[in-house]
Amino acid sequence: MVGKRNLKLVSLIVPVYNVENYLQKAIDSASLQDYQNLEIILIDDGSTDQSGKICDLAAKKDNRIVVVHQKNKGLGPARNAGLEIAHGDYIAFLDSDDWMDTTMISELVDKLEEYQLDIVVCQLFYVDGKIADPVYINNMDKNDFRVYQTKDALKLLIDDYYVSSYAWNKLYRKTVFQNVTYPENKLPYEDIATTYKTFMNASLVGVYNKPLYYYYRRIGSIIHTDDEQKQLLSEYYKIKAILERQKNIENRFPELTEHVFNRSEAAVIYLYNEALLSPDNISKELKEKCLEESKRFLKSNINKIYENSFSSKKHKIRVMLLLYFPLLYKLTLKEMVKRRKNFS
Repeated sequence: MVGKRNLKLVSLIVPVYNVENYLQKAIDSASLQDYQNLEIILIDDGSTDQSGKICDLAAKKDNRIVVVHQKNKGLGPARNAGLEIAHGDYIAFLDSDDWMDTTMISELVDKLEEYQLDIVVCQLFYVDGKIADPVYINNMDKNDFRVYQTKDALKLLIDDYYVSSYAWNKLYRKTVFQNVTYPENKLPYEDIATTYKTFMNASLVGVYNKPLYYYYRRIGSIIHTDDEQKQLLSEYYKIKAILERQKNIENRFPELTEHVFNRSEAAVIYLYNEALLSPDNISKELKEKCLEESKRFLKSNINKIYENSFSSKKHKIRVMLLLYFPLLYKLTLKEMVKRRKNFS
């Protein structure tokens, strides 16, 4: 653990919106961190339940807690509100229905300072009900640690394998947020639209193969919903963020063009497939928007797809069917789903 002298201040930003049944656990996990030099910033984003009151009561019990009440603006603006007032040398995020291991901050500070990193990423527990499943990186030993330079770290982030765009499970030097803010809207996937920018500002990124963050998969949250219309709309906005990311990374790191394009292409085809096989109760307008915009992207990049050394002949044939023989493509897709139970 980091020694007690010269502890850097860590600003932990917690966006809060209508989570009265989960919020106290999140706040407790912040207050009980064994790393004491914390500034805990609770952004009450216009909650209409008891969440705001829970924040205020917590601040009375812990003088490290700062509460900001604002009109409902969305998750991105709530994160920005926290960043605007953060005094810490380091920044971390906690979602208000999740919680952290008591050693998370201290362990990440240790790694960041020992290796002179700009960002350090830990692994997580997926929590469904009372079961917490730890996630480890398969090709690394448990608790192993690796350091990556900017371009290699971006590749891992683009691949979304064991370094994801989640804002939380990370500790950042505040400097990586220079000229970086989250989108000022209520759209989902504000993290995909933002995290890569902090990675582009980082010289060194560390990856720690130890789960320290508990991610609660709550039905009814922005991402986890049973509403199929919302699911498709959410996927649509996810692709929008991925394509914007592709454009910006290609401009800054042209040598990553093929790598980032492959991820975008896969995401666009996934959206097309979801819209194509979506049930009849989904808005026809939304369905058509997903299908047409996906086809437009694929058509405008057809040369990239056919010249791509990583694309198999089978994949190229599937794209050709999608664009020029859509009915045949739909039949083959249905057959694939029947056999594999998915279309990935």
